[in-house]
Amino acid sequence: MYLILTAGVTAAKSAVDFESAFAGVKKTVDATDEEFAQMSKTTLDMSTKLATSAEEIARVEEVAGQLGIAKGDIVNFSEVMIKLGMSTGRELGKLLDS
Repeated sequence: MYLILTAGVTAAKSAVDFESAFAGVKKTVDATDEEFAQMSKTTLDMSTKLATSAEEIARVEEVAGQLGIAKGDIVNFSEVMIKLGMSTGRELGKLLDS
């Protein structure tokens, strides 16, 4: 029972963390609610294919918005940046904070 409760709490925290990170995307990207919904779904899907959390991907997307990357290119840009970080062994969070 405890294990199930712990898993539920962890899942809820992950969802809150992602929503918080994705709020940053919404601040930097000019998109419709439908476009944000699609971007959110794509981000969550990408997090299951790459060894990167959805929160980290959202951080990259937020920076992409700050850089003026076209909204239609943000997801692909973010995937390339994450793969670049993985291939070079550089932690993306540290790169984004510098």
